[in-house]
Amino acid sequence: MNRMLRRMPALLGLMVCLAGGMGCDLQWIRVTIPDFDSKGVTGVWVWRQSEQTGQFVRDTEIEIGDLVVAQNGLEIVSIVTTTGPLGERASLPTGVERDAANPDRVTLSLGFTRLSAPGTFKVSTYNDVGDSPLSQESTQL
Repeated sequence: MNRMLRRMPALLGLMVCLAGGMGCDLQWIRVTIPDFDSKGVTGVWVWRQSEQTGQFVRDTEIEIGDLVVAQNGLEIVSIVTTTGPLGERASLPTGVERDAANPDRVTLSLGFTRLSAPGTFKVSTYNDVGDSPLSQESTQL
């Protein structure tokens, strides 16, 4: 019951977004972080390439919550996304996929609501010390 109540604001926000025709779009990106534990990564910035300047600007912040190990051994983190000029927030759980050869290297599937127009996106990670450089790879969303 408590779990459902915690998810209710995110679900309501998504339903309002979809039903209201606000032009938002739920997107999923897979991000591989080579130094997840050793760097104490606490979040990911999604950057969108500006059509005017060609530079990448921050679009969405995705905060990564504490790691939880389920009874079946799966590792899960809660992600909280903040998008748009009003700071719309949504919370979702996601699994942590560790590289068998390098357990510090993890891949996360991150969901976020994109309010901006389609475009080219990159990511960077952050921790308590600062931000990583932008990813070399980009994706079209």
